[in-house]
Amino acid sequence: MAPAGTLPTRPRPEQGCPVEARTLDRAPGLPPGYRVSADTVECWRNWASGWQRDQAGDGMYLFRYTQQRGWRVHASGSSFDCAELGIPKDPDDPPPFCTYGN
Repeated sequence: MAPAGTLPTRPRPEQGCPVEARTLDRAPGLPPGYRVSADTVECWRNWASGWQRDQAGDGMYLFRYTQQRGWRVHASGSSFDCAELGIPKDPDDPPPFCTYGN
């Protein structure tokens, strides 16, 4: 039971996906006022990407989830090389937000 005057907290789930844009909007590291458009969110395992549809440019944010820290901004850019992120190439389960360098 939570002490008087505090709200009880729920434990974080083990897996981050699926995730809603409004959850990513609260991730540490996102610029103030930035809002991820719900239709741009792509989630894979403990990773997600998304961007603000009305922004200038084509950059997106890559988020990573851990049970200890929740969702955090991991990187931003127009593409992400999964090999550099340490995500092994799996043709049967490819991350939707990645490319693999040559």
